[in-house]
Amino acid sequence: MATLKDIAREVGTSVAVVSKVLNNSKTTATVTEEMRKRILATAKKLGYRPNVLARGLVKGKTYTIGVLLTYPSPAFLSSFMASQIISGIWDRVRKVGYSIFLKAPNAKKAGFFPPIEDLRGRVDGVIAIGPVRSDDKEVLKWNDIDIPLVMIGTHPHFKGNRVDYDNEGGAYLGTKHLLRRGHQRIGLIGIGLETSFMEDRFRGYKRALQEKGISIDDELVKLLSW
Repeated sequence: MATLKDIAREVGTSVAVVSKVLNNSKTTATVTEEMRKRILATAKKLGYRPNVLARGLVKGKTYTIGVLLTYPSPAFLSSFMASQIISGIWDRVRKVGYSIFLKAPNAKKAGFFPPIEDLRGRVDGVIAIGPVRSDDKEVLKWNDIDIPLVMIGTHPHFKGNRVDYDNEGGAYLGTKHLLRRGHQRIGLIGIGLETSFMEDRFRGYKRALQEKGISIDDELVKLLSW
């Protein structure tokens, strides 16, 4: 495998200059456009591949994104939605030279995120993918953690960055659509209200019915408990 020294020898310059070009370093040293093109062409010809581990040690990065799941990985990855999310994450990170590290809970703790502390120093950031139970106390620690984190989903006490659907609005519009078509007995099926997203959907469903003066029929609401 070609090294920086091999490229420098081939081009006739120093290893420092080659490193600056290939790593796009912001240093005071100047490199002519002609030299930059020669270095890039030589690196390609020699089949140079950067040493990600060494680059990470120098820059203090792992070039890895942690992905936390709330289901055991086999069950979660069998979900079409979850597999599409992870596929999207993987497609994006690999284009910028990163990899992903999946972490899931054991089978008896579905709906709860696994601990995040042991990812410190092993990843540069974390993407947490729900659904998550509202009583998951692990999430409470995230408001003060110094690891960059984004949640896909929602939790009533998480104050950080998150990406989610408008669950309440979607349930409200869906129920309104059925009401406009003349339906009166409208049911709701889902997992239990222990999850924030399901609580939001129930709220939207209830609001749409109440606006029409329709009381909720408990027999039409089927929510599975986790």
